[in-house]
Amino acid sequence: THLLATGRSPNELRAALEAGHAYVAFDSLVTATGFDFSYRYLDLRYVMGDDAPCTPQGVLGVDLPLRAIISLKRNGVQVAQAHDSQLRYAAKESGVYRVEVLLDYDGTVLPWIYSNPIYLK
Repeated sequence: THLLATGRSPNELRAALEAGHAYVAFDSLVTATGFDFSYRYLDLRYVMGDDAPCTPQGVLGVDLPLRAIISLKRNGVQVAQAHDSQLRYAAKESGVYRVEVLLDYDGTVLPWIYSNPIYLK
């Protein structure tokens, strides 16, 4: 479990966990360092666990340290997919958005990263 914390103190780690600022990665396959799932609107940036306004100018973004199979889901249903190191998606509908990332290892598809959701309202 990776936490997006402001520091390493117990209080900062607990605050990140309680806010849902986290994702799970199987780093034994490949390190997930460099993974980012966020929503940007104007100069604002929202991360996993955050509530954000759903607006036509807002964009969900996924960035990875290497190419993989990225699946963006809204309310559990896939709305976008890419086999790349990044994905951008202009969300037109409110909902609960999360990411699943799979590695294609010599023809075997392995789960790698599962994000917490970003809530667009």
